[in-house]
Amino acid sequence: MAVTENSPLLQDPSGQPNARPPLRRALYVVVPLALVAVVTICVLVASDGAHKTPAQASTAAPVDVELTNAELLTMRPPFVEKLHPIPPKLVRRNGFGRSLPTNEFWSNLMVGDGHGLNAGAGEVTLSPYTVRSLPRRLEISYGDSRRVATTDAVTEYFNVDASFTAYSHKTLDGNDTALLGDGNSTSRNVAGFDALSVLLQYYYQEDNKWMKVPMVRGSPYVTVEYENVLPVLEFNGTVSAINGKQVQETDPLAPWNELQTWTSNRFELELEVYGTGESAHGTGKSQQKWILYFDKVRTLQLQFANEKDYRLYNWRGELTTPTNIRLVDTDFYSGAARLAIVPQGAPQAAVEALDKAASIYPVASSITTDVDDVNASFSFCWKTKRFPDLGEPNLNSTSTAELLMMANPHHAATFKSDSDAFQVLGQFGHRTLKSNMTAVLGSCWEMQETLPTASFQEEDVQIQPKYLEAIKVALANDSNYTPEADDPYYFGKEIARQARL
Repeated sequence: MAVTENSPLLQDPSGQPNARPPLRRALYVVVPLALVAVVTICVLVASDGAHKTPAQASTAAPVDVELTNAELLTMRPPFVEKLHPIPPKLVRRNGFGRSLPTNEFWSNLMVGDGHGLNAGAGEVTLSPYTVRSLPRRLEISYGDSRRVATTDAVTEYFNVDASFTAYSHKTLDGNDTALLGDGNSTSRNVAGFDALSVLLQYYYQEDNKWMKVPMVRGSPYVTVEYENVLPVLEFNGTVSAINGKQVQETDPLAPWNELQTWTSNRFELELEVYGTGESAHGTGKSQQKWILYFDKVRTLQLQFANEKDYRLYNWRGELTTPTNIRLVDTDFYSGAARLAIVPQGAPQAAVEALDKAASIYPVASSITTDVDDVNASFSFCWKTKRFPDLGEPNLNSTSTAELLMMANPHHAATFKSDSDAFQVLGQFGHRTLKSNMTAVLGSCWEMQETLPTASFQEEDVQIQPKYLEAIKVALANDSNYTPEADDPYYFGKEIARQARL
């Protein structure tokens, strides 16, 4: 047989198989076995080392760390932290040492409009007022003056009644004949917040000049704190009288030192604003009475700005509410100012209560709760500041005034009747979309509510036979319902309802 391939599986030409040296054959067997042995030893050593530490650690008794409720509430969750790709407006992300809330009454301060402009200029409802923060001023609307009620809905429209702002200089440099006041705020941001309040601060070019606005829900006043600036109160209407003295309309081009002035620490303002409420009597003009309080005697000057542009937005897309009339302080001021409306038809007792409580104002809040099997007790408390004694700044006030706040009916219904921490005065005429509000004196409300006995596993419920079939049909329809909401908020509500079936 002819062989043409050289292969160990084929015989050589002599017909005898190829013979390999014995040493080479031994190496083919020994070397692989040695490599396998070395690898096995390494794996065993590494595995033994990895298991020693947990074994040794397991012999030590675990240490129980007792954490307080405050520590548990402030602990960081064990997840990877990431910043939201759309940063909040008017807030320094790292300025609070905690996460920022996303569903608070003041959340509109942290967002822009649909065009990404007017950051923080959304409406914030404080009850009884609604406010709006613009770069240069805080706008105030009293919605009850523009309430429209139909068979389908009750609506209150935001329209600027008054605005708080300030100037950093008395006159424009080199021009003593211009209107008094120059230099607006350069920036603003949220400086603090809690359950019932938020603090907004306006900054000016100089560090020693600012305006702070503690926005507190339920306050019958809007309060600002000024530091070394000229206070300004602007109006989007007609001022007819101040402290009973009729306003004289003057030439807008008249020099500031020829304009009408008033001196006091309390200014009662009679206004005529755009309105649709009962006080408008179908004329489109509503009568309002506001009271402006300072902690020291001030001299205010009434200016007419003669603005002609009534567009809501300028060419840059910025809100530009016209304010043709301004009350401007004639000198720099450091202290608080408070503005309160007197509701239509309010008794004289309402004015007296506003006057008496004007010298104490809330700047922060806290809520405490205590729940057992039968009752839920809770309290709303406010941190307050007081006006210093008139004429003597930087001294502690000797005022004994109590804090005046407004409560909704569900608050008043749960007030503890045996508590002497507060006093219910009654309704003064403040009407909001939520309720007719009740005036309350006191910096701490104590409330208690008896918990219902109903539960998800109610026992011994006797259902009338005539309702059984209808209940079965309703349950079948509910169980077959498919959630329709396309946003996480309402989808969560729908899916939670399904889970309770």
